Amino acid sequence: MPRHLFIPDFYLHTGMDAEDERKGTHFTPETPGYLDAVYSDQTLVTQFIEYNGWPWPTSSSTAPSLMLRMLQDLHVHDGMTVLEVGTGTGYNAGLLSQRLGADRVTSIDIDPELVALAGPRLQEAGFHPTLAVGDGRNGFPEGAPFDRLIATVAFDQIPLNWVQQVKPKGVIVCDLRHGGAPWSGALAKLEVGGDQTASGNLLACPVGFMSARTQVGTPGTSSAVSIDKTTCHGRETRVGGSSAMSPGLALSIWQRIPNLVVYPGEDTFTIVSGDSWAEVSLHEPTQVTYSGPEDLWAVVEETHAWWRASGQPEVQRYGITVTPDRQWVWLDTPDRPVAV
Repeated sequence: MPRHLFIPDFYLHTGMDAEDERKGTHFTPETPGYLDAVYSDQTLVTQFIEYNGWPWPTSSSTAPSLMLRMLQDLHVHDGMTVLEVGTGTGYNAGLLSQRLGADRVTSIDIDPELVALAGPRLQEAGFHPTLAVGDGRNGFPEGAPFDRLIATVAFDQIPLNWVQQVKPKGVIVCDLRHGGAPWSGALAKLEVGGDQTASGNLLACPVGFMSARTQVGTPGTSSAVSIDKTTCHGRETRVGGSSAMSPGLALSIWQRIPNLVVYPGEDTFTIVSGDSWAEVSLHEPTQVTYSGPEDLWAVVEETHAWWRASGQPEVQRYGITVTPDRQWVWLDTPDRPVAV
């Protein structure tokens, strides 16, 4: 699948003097090194939107190795139908079309501009899959049921619509990740049951996809929050910020503080949730400064103690279950939820 057909221009931080220190260097076919970059195993940013005075990346062509890994986890067979959530450049839809036939591939994206660009690129490559504009959280009921569903943008929950639109024993592969703390995520691989439920293990993936947008004009990443430092409390803690970034522990912290937003600095680690915040050094033991109605770092300490008592589990020991009533992340078995 010729990747350059789908990425006629992109932005990349090369380590050299960039045209724009925020976006990186803008590559086109006339830029020296264009083809080397296109056919490298790098994520190439293809779209920015201006939001609150800053260019936010909202679409990219993900590193091919991660795309391949997800397609392998999807485990497609001849004759299957697939729904892709997150058309982006169209490259992944092209790979699926090459494998299954374009008539068995549907791809949806919330951004009509991206879908309009992806269509001609896919046609140039010789494929005409079904393309649609819409919020991927709703799936694509017009084409359901599907044998497989793959999401190439990050979601912090698995939409029940997906479970309802995938056949029993079908597979959903999604980047399960929170925009406020992206390293706390993982790939989720779920098998759909016959009763509108789905369950499966999480797969370690420290680098993931951009967060799904709820509307075209705003980025999917959590917006900045204010921190009120007029009244602060301080105490000692034996859990530093570097410990809180361990993948298995970070995943557990996110489940216990769902609306968490993290700001890692050169030597500090700040977490915010609602009107509460806490800041510590990356090292330990250290001093924690906190404020608000809840001592957020106490939740981190409790989660850290639970995580250590559980054998300091890596991401692969976690899983997720989705039912019509709720969904939860668990450790080892569904009857051991992380959030208590």
